[in-house]
Amino acid sequence: PGLGDIMGGGGYAAAGEADEFTPLQRVVLSANGNLQRLISSYHNSPVSVRVRFNRRLSHGLYAREVTLSVFGTRFAVATSSVRLERADCIAAVEERGVGIGQLFRHYNVLPCFTLLNAGRNSEGFWRLYDLDSKIARCNIREEFRGDTFELHLPASMRSGLYGRWTASTGAPEEEL
Repeated sequence: PGLGDIMGGGGYAAAGEADEFTPLQRVVLSANGNLQRLISSYHNSPVSVRVRFNRRLSHGLYAREVTLSVFGTRFAVATSSVRLERADCIAAVEERGVGIGQLFRHYNVLPCFTLLNAGRNSEGFWRLYDLDSKIARCNIREEFRGDTFELHLPASMRSGLYGRWTASTGAPEEEL
């Protein structure tokens, strides 16, 4: 069943069994350009994005990795491959300093979101998706902490259900 959102594409159902994820995780899996706003709203705190790297691989092709944090705690890592389709977009990035993450908004383009896959791992959950438009094609993998929706709680009160970043292990944020 599609989610009927304005960006099109498949929702979490395209990636497997819905029972595998909590309701809040399904919201994250289907987020299509509004993930920061959703997490910020849930926690009532701003989300920070830090660029780990942004490498030009060839003309119009980039590899990029960012971390997302709330309350100063990293909750996700996003690794992407970005292909820019137009010369003016390449110039905007390389000559005018427009961030790759801001290109769609800068050009007022709504990309098509397609969730390709999603799952759980020992650290939490992840999703793989494409954003496709006339200006750029992006393939993005995001890894999320299992306790992303518990970060507002003291560490001793987090569920500890989803992996190594829980209170029971005390693993530092840098390991994400």
